[in-house]
Amino acid sequence: MSFQLAACAEMLWRDRPIAWRASRLKETGFGVGLWNWPNRELAALERTGATFPSMNGYLRGRLTEP
Repeated sequence: MSFQLAACAEMLWRDRPIAWRASRLKETGFGVGLWNWPNRELAALERTGATFPSMNGYLRGRLTEP
């Protein structure tokens, strides 16, 4: 079984728009990881054609809370 390696777009090229970062990660063969998605322009991210194998699933609270 093969897995695509993902990089966290939130941490890379922080001076660039998130869609640019997703496009760049796709160009280099990486999937795109995101911590937070509700405040992102999802249509722009979709247009990049990138894959998002890693994404935060909770919207509030902390990882250590039930």
